[in-house]
Amino acid sequence: MTNQITTLEVQHRFILGKQVKELRREGVTPVHLYGPGISSQSLQVDGAILTRVLSESGRTRPLMVQIAPDGEEHLVFIGNVQFHPVTNAVIHVDFLRVDVNMHTQAQIPLALGGSAPAVRRGVSMLLRGVSTVTISSLPLNVPDAIVADISGLDDLEKVLRVGDLIVPEGVEILSDAGQMVAQVVPIPNAEIDESESPALVDDDAIEQSDQETVVSDADEIGT
Repeated sequence: MTNQITTLEVQHRFILGKQVKELRREGVTPVHLYGPGISSQSLQVDGAILTRVLSESGRTRPLMVQIAPDGEEHLVFIGNVQFHPVTNAVIHVDFLRVDVNMHTQAQIPLALGGSAPAVRRGVSMLLRGVSTVTISSLPLNVPDAIVADISGLDDLEKVLRVGDLIVPEGVEILSDAGQMVAQVVPIPNAEIDESESPALVDDDAIEQSDQETVVSDADEIGT
């Protein structure tokens, strides 16, 4: 759950269109602020600071965007992030403004907790299902992750589903409760050991062998 809000200082941007390439060459990244209760705004921010904030905060934590020089503040979530196709540098970010008193939706990662007793080396393995869920909560109650406890998977019949997840108070999971999060399954045989497999038998050879046995028995009777 969010305890500390990171503040990111941005400035108004007056360079638009293709000219923003000049900003990027100077280490400045164009950003866009939008959302309920405000007019869409074109802004800019120091690229190095933005990259650090994105790395530390991720997509699930709200940020406080402060517009210099007047100090206007907006609580936001990181929306669409565009990357350079070659360098993978951040070239544009959308910030979605949210109301601190209104519920918002967010995609939250699942983190496995505990160990599954049914997992046996060489016999069974843990199979992962969905890795994120959609939740609804107040912006400041959005968790960084939801722990999926797999310690109850003590046989191959049990499945941990989204409906089994325990979430903090004030957080509601909107994803399908029947989706599989984790289960233990047998490890399929990669290849069959031929030395332990039944030998392949030629039916024609059996028939010919039976005929030879009959002839041999007849010869013994006649002697």
